[in-house]
Amino acid sequence: MIVVSDTTPLISLLKVGHLDLLDKYFGEVQIPQAVFDELTSNKRFALEAEEIRNCPYIRVVQIEDDKSVDIIRRITGLDLGESEAIILTDNLHSDSKEAECSIFLSELMFG
Repeated sequence: MIVVSDTTPLISLLKVGHLDLLDKYFGEVQIPQAVFDELTSNKRFALEAEEIRNCPYIRVVQIEDDKSVDIIRRITGLDLGESEAIILTDNLHSDSKEAECSIFLSELMFG
């Protein structure tokens, strides 16, 4: 299964010290560049940012379709990371019809 994550689930797992659950249950987790930037840009969370940077099972993916991301943001009011995660999931689903694809957005997971 391919898993795409937004920022909030990763922050929550970091806070409780269980980022490793992602590897245990999913193997690789893909995040768009905007999510990576959100996770690593706040200087108050330098240790958490370093953990994300060095995490072998989190893979950062560049989103090339800026127009679709912009449309999602304007229509839904979601932030950049959430919008890129939706586009990444859609792209993964389109690229591999046989592969399961799951999205792991904060709204879906944490209400």
